[in-house]
Formats: sequence, C-alpha cells, structure tokens
Amino acid sequence: MKVLTRESIKTSEKFYHFFHQKGISAGFFIVKKVSDDMKPTIDQLRQLLDFLQSHYNIDVTEAFEIVKFADNMMFGNEGFPVTHCGAGITSLSIHPDGNVYPCVKRYGETDLITNIFNTEAVYDILIHRKELIKKRFSR
Repeated sequence: MKVLTRESIKTSEKFYHFFHQKGISAGFFIVKKVSDDMKPTIDQLRQLLDFLQSHYNIDVTEAFEIVKFADNMMFGNEGFPVTHCGAGITSLSIHPDGNVYPCVKRYGETDLITNIFNTEAVYDILIHRKELIKKRFSR
C-alpha cells in the first residue's frame, strides 16, 4: 500500500500500473489525522479514482477498495483474523529508495523487509508475510 499525500499522489498512477503489470495487488490509503496541507486534494483523489476506473475497467466500489481511508493504526493487537491494518501481510510501505517496510509507521532498521530492487525481493516479502501469519496463529 502506498500512503497518499499531496506529493505522493502525483506518482500513484505509475505505482499502481507497475504492480498491476506484475500481477501484484496494490493499493493506497489516506491517513486522515494529518495536517490539511499534506492531504491530497479532492481533485487529486477524483483523478486517481477516475484513472483506476477507466484504465482497469473497475466500478466505483472496487476503486474505493483500492483507495482506503484510515483513521488510525492499531499496533499491539494480537490474534487472527488480523485486527489491525495488515502491516506486512496485506500491505507494505515502499520508500523512494526501494526499501520495503511492513507499514508507514514501522520504518526503523529492524523493520526493514527487503529492497524492491533486490532480485529476491518478492521472495523476501512472501517469506516475511508467512512468518507474520505463523506468529499470529501460534499465540
């Protein structure tokens, strides 16, 4: 998942197309509790939703499944089904340098999963995901 800000939304079409071409599910989310000058504008959001609908032949409901709105992230919640944002399982954060983290709020050195430019990046991501799921089931 890519976090949408007023700046990052400018590359969102390329981001989505890149992963869609590779058969990888991608999406976006907007964190509501940030300053207004960081949030994407209504026109930017409309343009992204229109792009998704027109280029990928999806309806408005599917478009809103790709572009999600999050009030907060709930860390520390245990158990399965996952009761938080899905960090590292259903969503990732990819930084401009290619570093892949489980979440936009988990980007420390110990949270680093891989770098998207590594040849084994997809494998690394899948292994990390399986380890997280196994950890949650074992509790």
